[in-house]
Amino acid sequence: MKLVFSNIYFYSILDEESFEFYLKNISNKIERIGSKIIIQIEKKSLTKEKLRNIFGLIERYCITVDNIEDLISNKNKDYILNPAMFWYKYFTKK
Repeated sequence: MKLVFSNIYFYSILDEESFEFYLKNISNKIERIGSKIIIQIEKKSLTKEKLRNIFGLIERYCITVDNIEDLISNKNKDYILNPAMFWYKYFTKK
């Protein structure tokens, strides 16, 4: 599965390097196309920890994920779509 990150703004080189460091802990397949960053993740490897890391990066860097719904599976649906979690807002905007 590919996730497409867009609207990413960095405030310094160190900020961008930190973002890339954390991204590499989520995926080892990272591609930049213009202002977008595409990461490839195997859906079966999406643990709760990886999901929290993804949502943490989205929140910290105010990222738009063009296809965020692709993260939802039967296995994690209840966890991701839990209204008590801060990331629930990413799935109710549309």
